[in-house]
Amino acid sequence: MKIKNISVDHLGCEGKGIKILQCDSFTLRPDENIDIDIMIIPDFDFYSSERVIYFNSEYQRIPLKVVVMINKDILSFKNKLFNLEY
Repeated sequence: MKIKNISVDHLGCEGKGIKILQCDSFTLRPDENIDIDIMIIPDFDFYSSERVIYFNSEYQRIPLKVVVMINKDILSFKNKLFNLEY
């Protein structure tokens, strides 16, 4: 299967706190595996967030739901560091 492109919520390779590092097209042959690195760039305005990553081929769009959970301790530390209250 040839994947033409990957997008986060139809926003391209980066959007809403998620960045796909290998966003180029690729071909996946039967029984073949590949690794795709995804970077989470939290804006610290949420404890959790759901996004959909779409793998687009010539004939279909394959959705992958991703759930990002930010530890409350990290969020609390960031708020203290920048003197913010939520």
